Amino acid sequence: MNWFFGKYVELGGKEDNESSAKKVTMSLPRRVNEPEVPTGVSKKERVLTVSTMIPTLEMQLHQPATRNNSKIVSELLHDDFEEIGRSGRHYDKRQTVAALEQEIGRPVIHAEDFKLAMMTEGVALLTYKSFQRDAAGNITRLTLRSSVWVLSEHQTGERWQLRFHQGTPATESLLIKHSRPQ
Repeated sequence: MNWFFGKYVELGGKEDNESSAKKVTMSLPRRVNEPEVPTGVSKKERVLTVSTMIPTLEMQLHQPATRNNSKIVSELLHDDFEEIGRSGRHYDKRQTVAALEQEIGRPVIHAEDFKLAMMTEGVALLTYKSFQRDAAGNITRLTLRSSVWVLSEHQTGERWQLRFHQGTPATESLLIKHSRPQ
C-alpha cells in the first residue's frame, strides 16, 4: 500500500521493468482538511515510481467519486488540458470538468494493458485499453486510450497532471484479455 492523495491506494501487481523505471521522489499534496500522514507510514511507502503513479492517477479519473468532484478533477487536469474524445469531439479543461460533474449512472470503466513511455524529463505517455460491460456482462465501448501526463510546478511542489487525452474506438479484434465476465 502507498499513501496517495490522502488515501491508501492498492497498487496492483509487480510492474514490468520496474527495476529500470525512473523513480521520482516527491511530496504528495495534502488536500485541505485531510489528516497528516498517519504514524507508521514510512517515507519509503510515500515514494512512488512513475510507472505506478501515472496509471493510478489515470484510474482515479475513472472513479465516479472523482469524476463528480470538480475540485479533484481540476487538480488532476492541467490548465491547458485538451481531449479528443472517442466521438472525435474536442474538449478543454472547463468543458471536461463541467461534464464530469454532471455525470450520473455511468457503467464502471475497466482499464488494462497500461504501457508507459517517458517522452522526456517530466513528460510521460500512457497508453491502455478501456471498456465497459452491459447488463449481460458483454464488453461495450472498447477504446484505445492515450494520455500525456506532465510534471507541473505548483505552490505545493511538483505534481503530475493530465495535459492531453485521446480515446479511439476499437474493434472486437482487439478484444481485452478479460473478455469473459468474472
